[in-house]
Amino acid sequence: MKKYCNVFSVPVLLCTIFIINVLGQDGNEPNDSFTQATAINLDSGVLGTIDPSSDVDYFRVETPRSGTLIARLAPVPAGLRIQMQIFNSDQQQVQNVISGTGQLVETAAVLEAGTNYVVLSRWSGGSTEPYTLTLTLDPNDLNEANDSFTKAAKITLGTPTNGTIRPNGDVDFFAVDTPRPGALIARLAPVPTGLRIQMQIFNSDQQQVQNVISGTGQLVETAAVLEAGTNYVVLSRWSGGSTEPYTLALTLDPNEFNEVNDSFTQAYLIGTSPTQGTIRPTEDVDYFKFEVTQQGAITALIDPVPAGLRIQMTIFNSDQEQVQNVVSGTGQRVETSVTLGAGTNYVALSRWNGSSKEPYTLTLQGNNIGTPTSVESSSSAPKTFRLAQNYPNPFNPTTTISFHLASPNNITITIYDMLGRIVRTLINRKESAGSHQVQWDGANKDGHRVASGVYVYRLEANGLVKSRKMLLLQ
Repeated sequence: MKKYCNVFSVPVLLCTIFIINVLGQDGNEPNDSFTQATAINLDSGVLGTIDPSSDVDYFRVETPRSGTLIARLAPVPAGLRIQMQIFNSDQQQVQNVISGTGQLVETAAVLEAGTNYVVLSRWSGGSTEPYTLTLTLDPNDLNEANDSFTKAAKITLGTPTNGTIRPNGDVDFFAVDTPRPGALIARLAPVPTGLRIQMQIFNSDQQQVQNVISGTGQLVETAAVLEAGTNYVVLSRWSGGSTEPYTLALTLDPNEFNEVNDSFTQAYLIGTSPTQGTIRPTEDVDYFKFEVTQQGAITALIDPVPAGLRIQMTIFNSDQEQVQNVVSGTGQRVETSVTLGAGTNYVALSRWNGSSKEPYTLTLQGNNIGTPTSVESSSSAPKTFRLAQNYPNPFNPTTTISFHLASPNNITITIYDMLGRIVRTLINRKESAGSHQVQWDGANKDGHRVASGVYVYRLEANGLVKSRKMLLLQ
């Protein structure tokens, strides 16, 4: 009488041979739960089999750093489709992929350092042939997990960094400390073939100030005018995909030391010495102010205008009224003259058409133009204080109010509604000389959000008062 194996309903000898064959190719069993997960080393392949029952194979891996874990099955046995899931150290699923049959399958997930998991299970079909699982950490992406502003990887100006963008919603955040206001230039060289990247620049308030979509396999470069402080560059997949690395480099435009000079209140003080700057293809406008000691003619000239760019040069009087406007050719000298009264006057330069990364050189001529040091310091600090327009404006939910003090002072900054009632006092203390910022979150003195509308913020210092309006939109 033949004896049969209860599990497989085959003769005992055949059952024994079958079990030996299976166990010979899958020495990891039982690894059918997180607690029984088989330890696997990075860069070391492991063999296993998935039988047609409800077999599930759990593997755990120690990742020594945050990064992109790449899981690879090569190949999936013919006749079998495998579900491959990646779980983080909290045993939460972060990636899921279904293989084809007889093919290589690869997926990746951004994980923190620690114990993470890969789980393999039968999706359909069946095979007694083994699979080979290999786990690696992406060597080209040392910045992960940098998937938010709070986790942004630090990058140094002038030092390139590599990274990869996976097809699964991966977003790379970078933080850069800019020591002075200026034009931050962000450059990807090149974008990997087959991939298009969205590159965004955010200011220190985490507000987007620039956005560009790359081509594939090409160099892409963009720039944004930013204040000194911690600013951000964010890279994400726009379309396509690639496992090849990108190279991101950030620099401050060496030809532009006057930014952020994009309004009358932020105009940079100049005299008769030449000053350089650049005008980017965005809505960049450069404002300069100068002191006229007595009424008379002055001449403003740019020599030369950078090739490929046409510049509009506008001159404003002390009342900020336009008194002269001229549009340059490209690659040529442009010059205009106008009679101005005594006081602070302005020159504004903006892009008319075309573009260039090369600097312009602006020179003012006239015996009645004062030197910056004879009127105010080279940092453009006013005699007593300056109150800038809040940014953003309109705003929701918060806005930033910037001000500058020429000397230490007891100051107050107060928010009023349009009926003159005090909404909230933001500052009431002594502040040091220099530039300062304060935020308003749209709440009154009791902490309650106020209604949409126009509000006035007022700075009082040394017996002087300056106020501006702002618009809150709920």
